[in-house]
Amino acid sequence: MDFFQNQDKARTKTKVLVFYFGLAISSMIILIYIVIACALNANSSGKEAIEANWFHPEVLLFVTIGVTSVVGLASLFKVSEIRRGGGEQVASMLGGRRISSATTDQHERVVMNVVEEMALASGVPVPPVYVLDQEPGINAFAAGFTPNDAVIGVNRGTIEIMNRAELQGVIAHEFSHIFNGDMRLNVRLIGWLFGIQMLAIIGYYIFRFASISSSGRNNKNGNQIAIAIFVGGLVIMVVGFLGQICARMIQAAISRQREYLADASAVQFTRDPNTISGALKVIGASAGSSAIKIPTAQQASHMFFAEGVSSAFGGLSTHPPIADRIRKIDPQFDGNYSKYMQHRYQRPVAEKPQPKAARKDPAEMLKNFPIPGMGGEGFGPMGEMTKNMPGAGMPLSPAAIIAGVGMLDDDHVQHSQGMIDSIDPLIKSAVHDPFSARCVVYSLLLDDKEAIRKKQLSVIQQAEGQTTVAETLKLLPYVKRLPQSQRLPCLEIVQSTLSELSLEQYKRFGYSVIELVKADQHIDLFEFILQHLILSHLDRRFGLRPPAKVRFHQAKQIKADIEMVLAVLVYVGHADEKEAAKAFRLASESIGEKVPFELMPKSKCNFKLLDNGLERINEAAPQLKKQILHAAATAVAADERITISEAELFRAFAESIECPVPPILATE
Repeated sequence: MDFFQNQDKARTKTKVLVFYFGLAISSMIILIYIVIACALNANSSGKEAIEANWFHPEVLLFVTIGVTSVVGLASLFKVSEIRRGGGEQVASMLGGRRISSATTDQHERVVMNVVEEMALASGVPVPPVYVLDQEPGINAFAAGFTPNDAVIGVNRGTIEIMNRAELQGVIAHEFSHIFNGDMRLNVRLIGWLFGIQMLAIIGYYIFRFASISSSGRNNKNGNQIAIAIFVGGLVIMVVGFLGQICARMIQAAISRQREYLADASAVQFTRDPNTISGALKVIGASAGSSAIKIPTAQQASHMFFAEGVSSAFGGLSTHPPIADRIRKIDPQFDGNYSKYMQHRYQRPVAEKPQPKAARKDPAEMLKNFPIPGMGGEGFGPMGEMTKNMPGAGMPLSPAAIIAGVGMLDDDHVQHSQGMIDSIDPLIKSAVHDPFSARCVVYSLLLDDKEAIRKKQLSVIQQAEGQTTVAETLKLLPYVKRLPQSQRLPCLEIVQSTLSELSLEQYKRFGYSVIELVKADQHIDLFEFILQHLILSHLDRRFGLRPPAKVRFHQAKQIKADIEMVLAVLVYVGHADEKEAAKAFRLASESIGEKVPFELMPKSKCNFKLLDNGLERINEAAPQLKKQILHAAATAVAADERITISEAELFRAFAESIECPVPPILATE
């Protein structure tokens, strides 16, 4: 599985989709025009009918503009609506309720833990999870435009009926849709289906209006006009309905193949075919157990884990038969579901809560876990670039890291489980609570110098109040002693938790973060990473920043931006200028394009240019991103060692350009 190749394939699928929908719309235009032309020549017969004028350019133009305007504007409206709201818009459309990060419901807690573990294991921000409370069947979906604005949705029946292993298979399947680029394709499908559906709706209301009008008219001319409108509305409605059938055939053809790919990816992610096949067998054990009742499910039928909306036409089914999907994974399956019926419709015992670890003395924690970079040196105009922050190094293979982008495996899941379990219980509770999660971020940004810290606390008090100041000071000793390897995962959890804030609360939070960073008049690398990751991600969640569009296909188009990013990486990892120059040369050569990259002086590196560079690189085509990310990995691995700090910076860079990199384990 190649993350970048699959992203490109999804974009190619979108072009094919546009072509087929164009054919469907053209067919509707032709059908409507033929009916109108027949109506215009209705009084002709015999020789007159043969000689009648069947081509009316003004009518064809009117029909073309009318149909394309209705379908195009309605589709654009729907896609734009979802683009602004991200996956949360789709979840709300389906009647979903967001599960609180601090939920105490045992079944909700299990699914939240599974999603969190997989997100941290794959290197994406933890997506919000929605539950469809009114849906007792077994189903799930992933929605959004990018990994950074995705959501996971599950039926109430899914979390109450499936065991943890089966739930892992379902969630892994949905994560594969995120990594395979299916979500953007699915959103466009919703928009275009809505546009064609709107044509049928307009035809229906014209039809209804004409029916009512004709019943109240007594004059002949009035009745003729009403009949003409009646027939016109009927034709538009029928043609719109036929267009919907064509659209759903396209929807079904694309969706079926993506489901097979997602099933295969889930097996690859979990390394256990029984997880996904077990989930499918549970669904197959009861006919119709995956049905979605809410009417709006029809628009999103292609997004579900299993067939959510039954079709009167077998060819319009958006999912392959359950038995076929199972046999792709388990060729020995005999089609007997009976053993999967037992005890399935009783609430299973949820996973037991983990015992809280004994509280460590803060002074002891400080001794064991030094805090590199927290209030340390900055670089650029406000400070001096420093050698990599302290940490034990380990070998790194750039090729292995790039091959792992957009991947999940059991090693990384176990690593994320262990890492989550090792987090101090107080911090673990705080990062899952919207109020305390803000204070965790504030604590990470508080300076060691008393005068600067006092100024920062004053900013928090003015923006958030004394209660927030008190909570920040309470968490400070524990946050400051977070092991370096836990900082980025905690921030990824915090990103999800803080998306539960109201827009007004988020704006106050964003203001506070910026002011805390500015308080000491210079910014260090960790402060930049924190500010950039948290605010750029949450801006997208709150609809303040649209998804990135592909604008660049060649490295020379963003040469200065690539130079800036690579310069930062080599200067952070190499104190010696000759070593930095060598690392830069190796990194730039690995891009593979004949572009004369130049290492800019350390004095010209600054965070404003770096921030702008990351924004523009995020608008690069997937294969160009792959080249740049490989160059970035080469830059930090040039000395054949990578420290935790370098790994943290590299993964933060990858996350900012929407390329999910799993935790870098010693084996890699």
